[in-house]
Amino acid sequence: MRLETKETEMDLPQQLYNEAFGPGVYRTPRSRAYEEGVMSALVYRFNGERMSRPYEVGTAEADAWFAGTREGHRRWRDWQEKQAAAA
Repeated sequence: MRLETKETEMDLPQQLYNEAFGPGVYRTPRSRAYEEGVMSALVYRFNGERMSRPYEVGTAEADAWFAGTREGHRRWRDWQEKQAAAA
């Protein structure tokens, strides 16, 4: 998945997304809605760009998207902790 934004703004979110879902990453497959949620949270955390919910609340897709946002926020927090430890 690649969202259209300024290239420099997408580098870190895209990098963390690729670490989770990129080629060669073995994990249980996730739905597109889930992966979109991960990327939405990463873009929000790094760039402050709020992304509106793309799915109607109460649907399976919305549930998957919300679950993905939780993973995205966790991945951002993990990245923050690594940066602090390296400083």
